[in-house]
Amino acid sequence: MIIAELFVRYIFAIIECIFYNSVDFDYFLFFRLEIWPGYKTAIAQYDGAVMLNVDLSHKVLRTESVLDVMYELYRNRGGPTFQDDCLRRLVGEIVMTRYNQSLCLTA
Repeated sequence: MIIAELFVRYIFAIIECIFYNSVDFDYFLFFRLEIWPGYKTAIAQYDGAVMLNVDLSHKVLRTESVLDVMYELYRNRGGPTFQDDCLRRLVGEIVMTRYNQSLCLTA
């Protein structure tokens, strides 16, 4: 059981109760996207028998950083409305940090 817990902890990232494989993912350089395969499991009783339900899921992640987005906004628009443009573009986005694979919601 300990080996299974270590396997899940270091290979799979748990996002919203879904296990995503953060090691073996597909990367599309041209689009700057990563696609993480994942699954969600549930055990329930159905018609008097115990059933295991496995749903497949994929997480599509942009590999742009917040700084990349800000540089692009500054190059394209710049000027006195730069802060307002950044606020409009970034507020409400979900940011996933690389160093601990956690989710941070911006307000």
